[in-house]
Amino acid sequence: MSKVKFHFRKSPQIHLPMYEYWLCFVETNNFSAAAGRLGLHFKRSHDDAQALTFVAADATHGYVFLKKNAPVNHLVHECWHIVNNIFTERGIEFEDEVVAYHLDYLVKVGAHFYGRRK
Repeated sequence: MSKVKFHFRKSPQIHLPMYEYWLCFVETNNFSAAAGRLGLHFKRSHDDAQALTFVAADATHGYVFLKKNAPVNHLVHECWHIVNNIFTERGIEFEDEVVAYHLDYLVKVGAHFYGRRK
């Protein structure tokens, strides 16, 4: 039986001070193992997923998990979940330009971490 190599890499935490929110990007080939390393507990297995977002119950921090070499649309999709959670939990109006600004910022930071600068 061959061993499966565990790939895990995480970004420094990104602080969004206006919301007191912390975000971390994670690149891994095993979501369950990565979550365990971070002390997170999923309610169900997500190992068949290509990407996922974990948001703390108190909406103060979150994680974006992507598989290595995931397409950029997965990053955009997961960043939308983060923006949506921040705004919804704080009762912030979903005004187009404000949402677009936040989504743009998170995707730019995430793309830099994951090596998707184009």
